Parts: sequence; structure tokens; C-alpha cells
Amino acid sequence: MSSSVPRRLAAAGLTACCLASIAMPAAADGGSTPLTNVIALVAQRLALATPVAQFKWQTGKPITDTPREQQLLADMSAKAQQQGVDPVFARSFFGDQIEASKMVQRSLLDQWRKEGAPKQQAPDLATLRPKLDRIDSLLIPALSQIQPVRAQANCPSQLAESLANWKQLSSFDSSQSDALMQALQHICESGGVAVQG
Repeated sequence: MSSSVPRRLAAAGLTACCLASIAMPAAADGGSTPLTNVIALVAQRLALATPVAQFKWQTGKPITDTPREQQLLADMSAKAQQQGVDPVFARSFFGDQIEASKMVQRSLLDQWRKEGAPKQQAPDLATLRPKLDRIDSLLIPALSQIQPVRAQANCPSQLAESLANWKQLSSFDSSQSDALMQALQHICESGGVAVQG
């Protein structure tokens, strides 16, 4: 992951914020709009990994916080069930979000160890968690919108098409793909994003 990670993630997050504010219509287009909405929210969540990493760098706190992670998974699974989303899917999905965020954080901390500390003052984690919570609360209904698409045989190719379209809209840098692919790994029942030839 290159040294311009924070800048690109911030840009992706800004674009995701704008896309995520669009109301989610029914999947009249075969599912691409609901899929794009999930991708946008996932990218917005992933962008917050940068300030979280800054906070952990400056405080010396570990990247992994197992009790909080387990609590998040339990909460999201319960909320998903309340809103008609498969709780097993929700748990897998939010587990992917946690792992994707940790991928970015590890990469940034490795970078800062080699190149020096970030110059920006990190925000307090207490100010970041409400932002994460807000995105997570938006993701549950977004997951509800994609449930009909998940079981379709062409779901991975629909996801790949939606991702490609979203990258064009957001000027997404392909070097960020690893963490994003991790975050989208369980969107489709048959697997992650299809490889486009």
C-alpha cells in the first residue's frame, strides 16, 4: 500500500458519503443500484480506518480490540435480524468490515514505522466511533436491499460491474483494492467480486 493511502481513502470516503446520501430505490436495474450503495457505504467506513490508525499510533493502543469487535458483531447480527436481514450474513459481512479496516491500519502503521509518524493530530476515538456507528446503522437497511441479489448466480459479476462503475464515479485508485475486496467478500452467497476479463 503506497504512501498516498490516507489521501486516497479520504477521497473515497468523501465520494462514498455523497453516494450514500442518495435514497436506495428498489432493485429495478437488476440490483446494481443497491449494490453500489453498499459499496459506497463500505468505502466510507473504510476511509475512517485512517484516523483510527492515527489514534492508535499516537496512543499505542493495539489494532485488535477483540471485546469491542465481538460486541459489534453481536449487535449487528441482532439488528439485522430485527430488520429482516439474515443474521449469519450480517455477522460475516461486518466481520469483513473489521478485517478490512485492520488491513488498512496495519499497512499505515507499518508505513509510519518506516517513514515517520503522521503529521496530523489524530482525532479522539470517541469522536470516530459515532461516525462508524452511523455508517453501520445505514448498512443494515442497505444489506436488506441486496438480499434478493445475493442468491443469484450472476451476483459476483453484478457486484464486479457495480464496483467498476463506483470506481469510475469516485476516481478510486486500484491500489486500494485489497482492503475493499476483503470488505466485499461475503456480499454474494457464491463468493466475492467476479474477476473481470
